[in-house]
Amino acid sequence: FIAFGLSLQAQEQQIVTVETFPINAEVLFKLQGTNDKAVLKVQRVNPNPYGVELGDTLLCDFFWSTEAVKDELADFPGIEKGDEISIHIGAKQSPVNGAWQYTAYHYKKRPARAKEE
Repeated sequence: FIAFGLSLQAQEQQIVTVETFPINAEVLFKLQGTNDKAVLKVQRVNPNPYGVELGDTLLCDFFWSTEAVKDELADFPGIEKGDEISIHIGAKQSPVNGAWQYTAYHYKKRPARAKEE
């Protein structure tokens, strides 16, 4: 994944490569009072160096927003509680406590599965 950013010194765009990995997740809820954070339950994930496993619950920042976004750089429908999404996330370790912090850079909604009765 490639992210675009602005340099504060020169006000020029820079291209930054961000390493991501794919997961499937259910949106448990959006964090109240924010438009860029949600709690996700991992439904599918490949082995990864970040310790993310099937069934994990993650607090995830959304690079663009949890709300709908449509502009020249992004087109995302927004997410709601119960949505199932395929998502590309990046992970970085906090220098303060060593905990992993997750950021969603791209996602798409998956078709809803039939609920078992």
